Amino acid sequence: MREGEVVEPVLVQPVDSDRARFFARALSPVVDTSLYNPDASDLPDAVMFLQLLGQELASDAGAVVDRWQQTESIHDRVSETPARRSRSGTLRALVGQAGIYAMHLDLRKQGPHALVGGTTGSGKSEFLQAWVLGMAAEYSPDRVTFLFVDYKGGSAFADCVHLPHCVGLVTDLSPHLVRRALTSLRAEIHYREHLFNRKKAKDLIEL
Repeated sequence: MREGEVVEPVLVQPVDSDRARFFARALSPVVDTSLYNPDASDLPDAVMFLQLLGQELASDAGAVVDRWQQTESIHDRVSETPARRSRSGTLRALVGQAGIYAMHLDLRKQGPHALVGGTTGSGKSEFLQAWVLGMAAEYSPDRVTFLFVDYKGGSAFADCVHLPHCVGLVTDLSPHLVRRALTSLRAEIHYREHLFNRKKAKDLIEL
């Protein structure tokens, strides 16, 4: 029937079984990408960060210190001569889960800078919070500190300011803190330039 009219006669071209089998086998590798077929390689809907880091880090301060000692990030304040690290330093930290394995990022090997992009609500702040927690769990404040610049009024890193690594929180609600932060950053850059020159080092890892 076409446009309300009956069309006849109609000739139907049959397909023999051999040809049908040939086309079926040719189409067998085709995968419908719109079909959801969960397996072990899929990302889970949610991952508890402590499940990846270890539950003991949330309740046992000794476990945190032990991890810091394993990464040799605690400075010796007793000896007059600071001990050199036995291995090349890294800034590797857990950031989440990729498939069935934990995902790590290393700011020394993959950095030293990072840019996180995404649309509104895509999880940029949550990812940065996870990265901060991963860094804080791996390294002591002797090795890593955080100065948070949050132009969401401070809501993105409100919980992270309680970490011992946090040296400050700058938000758009306090313009004078922004100016102070810029002044401090300039001073820190100049300090590091003089330090590198004096120690003949190319970065902080070599110190």
